[in-house]
Amino acid sequence: NRSRSYAEMVAGYRLTSKVVSRSLTARGDAVTVRALAYETTGAVQTYLLDYLVTGGIIVDGSSHLLRTSG
Repeated sequence: NRSRSYAEMVAGYRLTSKVVSRSLTARGDAVTVRALAYETTGAVQTYLLDYLVTGGIIVDGSSHLLRTSG
């Protein structure tokens, strides 16, 4: 969400211990990443990240929480 402040974005990661990319697919200017976010609480969140790349620069993106386990 680009309307959030930087401080709010950083606060959203306060419980994240690491993020692991499980897959990366590129088709033209569209890039899709499946990532696992490991939290200090023991939970693991699975995300689908979509990016639009133009001239080697990410110009748009979105994230979708697919599930939480643990």
